[in-house]
Amino acid sequence: MTESTFAIMLTTVQPLPDGIRRDENANPEKIVEAVSATTPEAARRIFDAFCSLPRVRAGRQRAKILTCSVEAAAFEAPLMTAGAARALARLGTRR
Repeated sequence: MTESTFAIMLTTVQPLPDGIRRDENANPEKIVEAVSATTPEAARRIFDAFCSLPRVRAGRQRAKILTCSVEAAAFEAPLMTAGAARALARLGTRR
């Protein structure tokens, strides 16, 4: 059994020309913040905190959760960046 981790991302919504369908592979949205979590519950709490941000509620940013296999990860990254920690601290969320 492979261990999973969850990547929670905050991206900037990009307007698309008429008739063009959104395709993250061809034209990905700019990632503003990325955080990882080791349990689905932690990922959901961070996702909910991102969703309560004013820019997300206004539709200018989007929160996303991706499930990743730990075996596929070829790099080491902090569980939470300093920017994410500040944003969550403003919302009163604890790590």
